[in-house]
Amino acid sequence: MVQEDTVAMSKPKDKREAIMRSALKLFTTKGFDNTSTANISKNAGVGTGTLFNYFDSKEALINELYLETKKEFMGIFPPLSDDTLLTEEVVRTFWDLGINWGIRNPDKMKFIVMYKSSPYITKLTQSEIADEMELLGDLYQRSIEEGLIKDLPIDYLMEATTSHMYATILYLTSRKIKDPKVIEDLFPTGWDMIRK
Repeated sequence: MVQEDTVAMSKPKDKREAIMRSALKLFTTKGFDNTSTANISKNAGVGTGTLFNYFDSKEALINELYLETKKEFMGIFPPLSDDTLLTEEVVRTFWDLGINWGIRNPDKMKFIVMYKSSPYITKLTQSEIADEMELLGDLYQRSIEEGLIKDLPIDYLMEATTSHMYATILYLTSRKIKDPKVIEDLFPTGWDMIRK
């Protein structure tokens, strides 16, 4: 059962954030269909009408939550330059940053994994994420051309590597594993998957 930590917020930004936190917790524990806007509002300490001041519908809320959460996750990685390549060192840096973020934000990671292929996520939201991923696709292409990673379809390589990272984070968080040695030992399984 979800603990209902309701805190009335006075500032508009705080109310929106409370709604987003509440939705994140409820969507990851009860699912989309079993979470009502009334539940989200009650858990956020706001009226249901207040929720609709920020979001037109529950579907709009989940899309905004997905977009913000995914952008937050993608924002932890260093900016990519035109000469960045997927060397083992670069992949390890991405791995460490992603794993550590996921361990610190287990509900957000669970939400990303649960809803990345969900029919509730609109094509518009998916296209905004795709725009963000374009630079990453260029990085994979350059790395293939330089002979550093396998010459496989880029969308497959991207899906395989991100899914591996997500699976690793879910494995570690569900078992409460924080041992750096275990995390280090898991890195080669992802790197070996793509390296040439």
